[in-house]
Amino acid sequence: MEWGWGMRKEQNILAISRRTQHDQKHVSNDAKMFEMVVLQLGKIGYAVKQIDEDALAEYLDSSRPGRIVSMAQRPENTALLAQLEAEGCVIINSFYSVMNTYRVFMALRLADQPFPFARSKILSSLVEEELENFEEEAYTMVAKTLGEPFYIKRGDIHAAHPNDVVCIASRENFANALEDFRERGVRAAIVQEHCEGTVVKFYAVSGKKFFHAQNFETGITVEFDTTALEEQAERIAGVLGLTIYGGDVVITPEGDLLFIDFNAWPSFGSVRDKAVPVMVKAIVEVFDEERMTVDTLSDTGETI
Repeated sequence: MEWGWGMRKEQNILAISRRTQHDQKHVSNDAKMFEMVVLQLGKIGYAVKQIDEDALAEYLDSSRPGRIVSMAQRPENTALLAQLEAEGCVIINSFYSVMNTYRVFMALRLADQPFPFARSKILSSLVEEELENFEEEAYTMVAKTLGEPFYIKRGDIHAAHPNDVVCIASRENFANALEDFRERGVRAAIVQEHCEGTVVKFYAVSGKKFFHAQNFETGITVEFDTTALEEQAERIAGVLGLTIYGGDVVITPEGDLLFIDFNAWPSFGSVRDKAVPVMVKAIVEVFDEERMTVDTLSDTGETI
């Protein structure tokens, strides 16, 4: 079925918003940012169709988009995006990059890379029926390897519930966190070392087009020179394949950087107004580059 929005196909964009999460404030920030992006894309001449990520399967029964901006993160929905990418659809952020931000995959992807990323281990036995011995042995092993306290974090999508990231200081904490994960259907987790220092949250658009860093607790823009932080974040984002991204980093008492998380399409918080025009420009550049490639192939008589 053709899109039929009254414009050429290369001017059509499917915008996929993120499924509602537990934290309503976070949902509101995400929604505001994404609505601003969609609105600006419309103002510069694109026909944008917006749907919720859980409507994607039904939508694809009757349409095959060629360009997508997507905040989808649930495995069942990103699997559909993988199929679309295989068919030639251009997606920002790509299926590949979104999967790389699932913590279990990020732990694997960055394990052998020369980046200052906090030591992380995949916890693979959450679904075992008999967990008493596992919990005892796992806690002892993790505490010995990573030290105490350490963190247990949901291993797939980024934090969507207050208990998706828990600081563990005892075996009892560990057992309770695992039980909570099982009750909520969380089947993947990582454990990560606790790093002393100041936690900084950052937002960015690849290509060093935009970068903002702020204190995680206060939200106040950091006062130090962020050049080294931006360069390292850009390198890691390049490995993960991210265009629009954010994350958290610890600034140690010695002034070193230690990254603890990366995610796709963060809310951009208080800097949305400044960031959205840059995001839109970056999106258009990616889509225009793809369109120019198609046009060039057409001019040479190649089959598209």
